[in-house]
Amino acid sequence: MNQAEGIASEAPSFDELYFKRLLSRANRTISNVRRIDVEELLELAFVDGTARPFAERLLRSVPELKEEVERVLEDLGA
Repeated sequence: MNQAEGIASEAPSFDELYFKRLLSRANRTISNVRRIDVEELLELAFVDGTARPFAERLLRSVPELKEEVERVLEDLGA
């Protein structure tokens, strides 16, 4: 069974390509310094007006970042 078959499809609330580009940047950061710079990623998304949807998508991918993501969103006032 294909993994995608069991998942309900939902309309993306923002550009998936944009998310993948930012996540790619995070992966480069991880490979270089072994740490995601969540604050920088959310600031970039905030400037583009997509901080909240990006944060939701990021938390679906990496739920252990919840506290840091919530702190940054609060700081940004998003």
